[in-house]
Amino acid sequence: MSRLIVWIAGLLVGLAAHVAVSVADDAATIEQIKQSASMLDQAFTQQDAALIESMVTSDHLATTPYYGKSMDIAEQIETLDDFKARLFDVTNEKVNLLGDGAALIMFEKSYEGTFKGTSLPKRVFVSSLWEKIDGKWLQRLYQETAIDSGQ
Repeated sequence: MSRLIVWIAGLLVGLAAHVAVSVADDAATIEQIKQSASMLDQAFTQQDAALIESMVTSDHLATTPYYGKSMDIAEQIETLDDFKARLFDVTNEKVNLLGDGAALIMFEKSYEGTFKGTSLPKRVFVSSLWEKIDGKWLQRLYQETAIDSGQ
């Protein structure tokens, strides 16, 4: 009986250690994704085409209230000079891991600026799909919905 108790105790300690390592790994992954998302936002506001292209998949798509349609990465880069924005803040950020190599990130974002001379929404809800490719987190899909049109 005492062997069974020792075995069960050992099993529970092992499981607890595994869960703790897994939670720590998830937290580190989530932090990497958040940092990548922030860096990509800054690349757009700074109009850094090379950095943007290095942080998205080749088949990347984005849809926003100001684009007026879904745009692939080539179209986004082509219209980058038309995007004049200042990013204020990101709030209510949540990252959902969808397995080892994919994540969904959702948050609210505040802007000030224009796209092709038209005011950007002051506040948007963002959802984006990220994929880990060759050890690097890349954005595959980006979607914004206006919360406050700002007009």
